Order: sequence, then C-alpha cells, then structure tokens
Amino acid sequence: MITHQSESQATQIVESSTPRLGRIARQLLVASLLANAVVCALAAYIVYRRGGTEYLEKRFSGNILSPARVHWIRRQSLFQRLQSVPERPAHPIVFLGDSITELGEWDEIVGGRGAIVNRGIGADTSRGVLDRIETIAAMRPRAVFLMIGTNDASFLQPKETVQNCRLIVERIGTESPSTMVYVQSVLPTGGPWQSRNAWIRDVNAGLKAMADGTRVVYIDLYQSFLDKGTLNAKLSFDGVHLNGDGYDLWYNLLLPLVRSQLAVASPSVHPPRPASAGAPLR
Repeated sequence: MITHQSESQATQIVESSTPRLGRIARQLLVASLLANAVVCALAAYIVYRRGGTEYLEKRFSGNILSPARVHWIRRQSLFQRLQSVPERPAHPIVFLGDSITELGEWDEIVGGRGAIVNRGIGADTSRGVLDRIETIAAMRPRAVFLMIGTNDASFLQPKETVQNCRLIVERIGTESPSTMVYVQSVLPTGGPWQSRNAWIRDVNAGLKAMADGTRVVYIDLYQSFLDKGTLNAKLSFDGVHLNGDGYDLWYNLLLPLVRSQLAVASPSVHPPRPASAGAPLR
C-alpha cells in the first residue's frame, strides 16, 4: 500500500527533477539548432564554391537551362561562328562585358565603321568572360574595353572577381600581346540594388591596383555615374541598366580613348583563324 508519505516523497522527486529535465531539453534544442545551422552553412558554402545559382541550375534542372544561360550559349555560339567571316574587321576594338555592354550601340555612336565589335552578354560574370576569352584574344584586337562584375556580387567575394579579371587580362596579354586593355570600373547601382555598392567599391579598388598604366589602363567611371552615394536615377531605369542618358555619358567619357585607338594604324591582314572555327557564315 502506498502511504501518504510515499506519495509526498514521489511528488518531491518529480518536482525536483522537473527543472533539470527542462534544462536538458533546452540544451538539446539549442544543440539541435546549432547543428542544423552548421549543416546549412556548410551546404551554402559548398554551393557557393561550386558556382552558386549556376551550379544549382546545372545540378537539379537536368537539360532545362535558365533563360540567362540559354542567352549566354546562343551569343557565344554566334561569336565563335563570326570568327570565320572573311569580311570581319582586322584587329577590331572590342567592348567586352555583360548586359550593360551588350545594350550599347558602340560602333554606331562612335562612328567606327565596323571597327568596333560588341562582345557583351547579358547576365555574364567574370567567370563567364574568362571562359570565353579565347575567342576575344583570337581576334588580335587593337584594344579591349572590359567592364564586368555587377552580376558577381551575388556569389563571389570582391577579391575573387578581381582575380578573375586579372586572369582575363593575363590571357589577353599572353595570346594577343599588342592589345591595349582598358579595365573600366564597375558602375554603381541604385534602387533595390544599392546595397551592392560597398562590394563594387572593393572590386574597383582591386581593379585599379591591377592596372599598370601602360598596357593595362584603369578607367574610373564609378564617380561620374554617382549621385548621393548610388547610381544617378536619371541615368538608369532600374538601378542597374542604363538608359539613353546613361549611355550618352558613358560614350562621351570613352570617346577620346576610342578615337585614339581608331586612329592607330591597323594591319591589313586578318588575324589567324582559330582551328575550332566552323564553316564561313553565308
């Protein structure tokens, strides 16, 4: 028979153990949350090191490619085929970058008469440009105007973007030693993208330090497009891409350099055709 005293002792044991059990439960909960956070952070780091969203697209989408990737493949395929066009300009001036470059009508506005070619691809990154730099260097351009990095801000550290740009410049120097490379600063952003500006300033500092002032020249466009710490709203329609006024400013800032390159005598022979080029376009 359970006596009243025994019941009291049992109640005391339960009551005395309840705080301890509560502490253990809380400790287990905290440990579980920390373990989950570590696993999530590790998974995010692995995805980031393997290419971020591009890696996820390739890993899980099978044969389904994002519109940006399809656009990159289509443009690069066209560029490769253009290498075999007999009438292409010898030793052109190349504008190289992402959508900000792609949307510029460089030859028309400058009056290059076909001597300026646009090799911008929307949504491209410094890695993407590095992957296709062979087709750029194969043209043996007299000058390359490079602007790349805006799209890197989502998944690369500033030093990684700067290193990719360094490799791009080195590849051009190795494969086309006479080419002048103008490394343009990444433009500021505004609106919903203005938080990227600290990242962009760090990249621009690295790009400036990379230039030697002779074969590799740094062009600071950032300050000219800035208004109250962000991209001047009068020069853009979305905080990233330029409108007509934005391109007009950009054209005028580069015009003296472009015209000086157009005045440089260009050899009459075409650069060697790469072995991988396809049949001539008709």
